Parts: sequence; C-alpha cells; structure tokens
Amino acid sequence: MKIHIETVRPIQDAAQAGLSSSDWIAISSAAIALIAFGYSVYQGYLQRRHNELSSKPMLELQISNSSTILSIRNEGFGPGILTHFNATIHGATVDLLTEEGMAKFFEAATAEIEESYVYQMQHLLPYTVFGPGKEMDILSISTDLSDESTEKLLASLEELPLSITYKCIYDIEHKNTCNFSKSPTPSNPSWHQGAAPSTQKPNDNDA
Repeated sequence: MKIHIETVRPIQDAAQAGLSSSDWIAISSAAIALIAFGYSVYQGYLQRRHNELSSKPMLELQISNSSTILSIRNEGFGPGILTHFNATIHGATVDLLTEEGMAKFFEAATAEIEESYVYQMQHLLPYTVFGPGKEMDILSISTDLSDESTEKLLASLEELPLSITYKCIYDIEHKNTCNFSKSPTPSNPSWHQGAAPSTQKPNDNDA
C-alpha cells in the first residue's frame, strides 16, 4: 500500500512578496511611455491650435456714409472662403449670393430714396475667397446724395440684418451676424459691424 503525501505550500501574500526589480522597470517604462504619448498629443493639439489661430480669417461687414455704402473686408490673418451671405427682409431670409437676392436687398435698401442716382452693386458667388486684408465693395453710390436721402438709406439698412458665413483653410466654419439697428454709434463717420449712423441734424446754433 502506497501512501502519497502532497505538501501544500501556503500562498504568499503579494504585499509581502513584493515586486521584483524587473517588474518595477517594466512599470516605470510603461508610465514614461504613457506620459510621453500624452505630451506628444498635447503638443500636437497646441501646434494645430496655433496654426488655426495664425490662419483664422475674420470677415467683417462694413457700412459707411461715404460713397461705398456696404463692403466686406477680411481683418484676419488667413483667407476666408465665403459660403453664405443672407439678409432678413420683412422677416424673410434672402440669399445675397444670388442676383435675385441682391436685387431684393438693393430695392429694400433704397426704397425711401426719391432722387435719381448712379449706383454699383457687386454680385458675390459662393466660395469667393477673401485674402487677408482684401476688401470688396458690395453696394456703392457714385452720386452725391442729399443728407436727407443718405439718412433714409442708412435708416433702411438698419432694418436689414445681415449674416455672413465663411470657412478657414482648416474647414472650420465661422459666422458673423450684424444688426445695424442694435449696434452703438461711434463718433467716427465710418463704422464697422453694422453700427447705425447718427440721424441727429446739426443745430443751427452750432453754425
């Protein structure tokens, strides 16, 4: 009769057993690699963000009481690609990138002018590119209008909120909405972003 005696060894506590030097080296290597990867991802994000800001366009709608009534200018650092240009006329959205839309806008803007005049109106196309510093006149009147007609024209523009949508070279979309009637009136006779003109007539006592 054979008796088999098996010796059962107690399981050592992992905390008591500890980790070997090779285990610590592996853990340290993995931690360093993870930190390096995270740093690389963050550096890549910062570089991309820097590139986006360095090439960010800023298309601004400009209105003036000079011969150029309405224009678009790129005040940013990179090219802006025009995608949408709309006006709100009598509560309806009108596409100003079409000839029909620009005709409706011009008709609404000049509805109160009774005297004859000579004008120029630019028809923009979708995906028109505005380089840095590029400016394009949208509506200009070469005839010297009377003060009364000028005030009527600018008052009509106050009732025509505009919005312009454009993209940068990174295909990021930007939108600029202008409501002339809700913008403060600066002292400069030429203003940006839809500032409304002063309609106050000069006082006879100031003469």
